[in-house]
Amino acid sequence: TKGISAGLHGPVLAAGCRVWCWLIFICEILSILLYIGTIAMSTVAVSIGICMIVLCAIHTAGIALLLFLNKKFGFYLVITGAVFSMIANIWMGTSAVYAIVMAAISPCITFYFISKNKEIIQ
Repeated sequence: TKGISAGLHGPVLAAGCRVWCWLIFICEILSILLYIGTIAMSTVAVSIGICMIVLCAIHTAGIALLLFLNKKFGFYLVITGAVFSMIANIWMGTSAVYAIVMAAISPCITFYFISKNKEIIQ
């Protein structure tokens, strides 16, 4: 099938999907490190920082499941992380419209790429 190549452990996502997933994976890891740093420097309340670390970890786990194991459940984790991040952002005073748009971007782009690879996402 077009866009699918075989890797050591089965089919591999198309290049565009892999690049997107790697980009998000790296950004989420950096976000976790940033929140750890802000907690350590006491520039944010510990409870908010821990909440954001957990949300980033959920999103990271979802992307990792998509990227490394081709699991559809990973996409559901991405959506879960986005919804809870939106709620947290609104709770922290971010504009509701901005929070909704920002929460929708990653899942929508991820859905676009995995829909092109649906024959290998389990």
